[in-house]
Amino acid sequence: MEKYNLLPNDALILGNAKSHQVGAIASFDPDFTQPCQKEGIKLFDNVDLLKNNDDPPSIWESLVNEP
Repeated sequence: MEKYNLLPNDALILGNAKSHQVGAIASFDPDFTQPCQKEGIKLFDNVDLLKNNDDPPSIWESLVNEP
């Protein structure tokens, strides 16, 4: 919380992603921008990033391509 001045719930999200080696977070919250960059976690902060992602197909693809 203190390192990036995050709210408690945001700190839990980032901390869990880091400790479980999650490579990406999807959030519209701009508070994640700097912490994700510094911690090496990809931040999907808009739907277009999900559509143009070069990573292997995943659950995100099915969510983005829903009719």
